[in-house]
Amino acid sequence: MSALPADAGLARGLQALSSIALFRLAGRPCAIAASAVVEILAAVAATPLPRQPAYIAGVVDLRGTIVPVLDLRVRFGIPARPMELSDRLIVIRACGRLLMLWVDDVEAFTPVDVTTWSGAGGLVTGDRSLAGVVSSGDGVTTIYDVDVFVAQCEADAVFDAVTA
Repeated sequence: MSALPADAGLARGLQALSSIALFRLAGRPCAIAASAVVEILAAVAATPLPRQPAYIAGVVDLRGTIVPVLDLRVRFGIPARPMELSDRLIVIRACGRLLMLWVDDVEAFTPVDVTTWSGAGGLVTGDRSLAGVVSSGDGVTTIYDVDVFVAQCEADAVFDAVTA
């Protein structure tokens, strides 16, 4: 890895994001820190729970552990659609919690190129989950902070409903 930029926050972000898991959502390239990924599953039906935020598609029994499924389409304001057999669930662990991210496809795990990284601090955004972007020959990939997804679920008492 080459020398980190002078911005201390950006440097911390780059150290935490030494590699990313690339996925597609509504045709858009997106990513999360590869270190947060526990496993990737084929699409399975999520069981809806009453009185949950719209961005929670339901829950899945993962070998005896009930895990909420976050519908990233709804979370990002993209029109919702039914789950398709080709979809994937990315099981993540963040802030000591398990959560599944419903995505269209998982493409690869790849190192972050420091020279193409831009932290969220320099971007105009109203979404705290945006960690930054990486540019490549394929365009710009948005990188999301999974800790923010978990914090939002905690604030909305999603995990309380799952364990009740």
